[in-house]
Amino acid sequence: MAGSSIIGFIRRILFGEDPAELGFTPAQIARKSNTEARLRAQGVTINRGLPFTEDESEVERRPSTEVLDRILALSAVSWKALGREGLGAFVETFSVREKLSPREAAYFDDPSPSERDKIQFSWRCEAAQELLWALGVDTGRSAWPASQTHPPAVFSAAIDAAQRLLPEPRPLPEVLDALDLIYRCHWAVRNEQVAGNTKIADLDGSVIMERHHALNWLVRYSDDDWDDVPTDT
Repeated sequence: MAGSSIIGFIRRILFGEDPAELGFTPAQIARKSNTEARLRAQGVTINRGLPFTEDESEVERRPSTEVLDRILALSAVSWKALGREGLGAFVETFSVREKLSPREAAYFDDPSPSERDKIQFSWRCEAAQELLWALGVDTGRSAWPASQTHPPAVFSAAIDAAQRLLPEPRPLPEVLDALDLIYRCHWAVRNEQVAGNTKIADLDGSVIMERHHALNWLVRYSDDDWDDVPTDT
């Protein structure tokens, strides 16, 4: 969340000022309203006090080549965690080792990773799928974050994307719509874990976490490297 968005939102809450008068764009206002309506229709508790997410003019998305490298890295660590065959050829063919983050490299080089690490990194295929979707690749992703991906489909899509010319990235407004949804869904599942008084319908907290991480990285939220990207709500 950009600092200007947070400050403006606080002013609206404290002083009752109109969002448009504080510089929020019609797209930001509509995006928040549409997301809240969607959550309400699904039976998910909304927090109207959550700030607006960034406007398109505030976002500099990462280039497609960098996104593809990240997809390959995420696929590799998930592939290892799930214990599927063919990982060595995948890593060698696409020079994946050099694309890994420090934490990913430590896991990848560990001959006997803990069960906790295996579980954690197995979920990275969800983040890979989200970035594939943002890159314009169809993997059968569900827009509503309640169903888990089919890992082989993600790995296959990553290979296809690496072997062909990069597709046209999904329009930024669509990516920001997805980020706004996942941001507000993430608040709901976290609040349910902490307070236990929130309706979350069929939302999958692990899917939401991975998607939120991936999209925040994509739009350079706080501009951190992959291992340090925050998913605050």
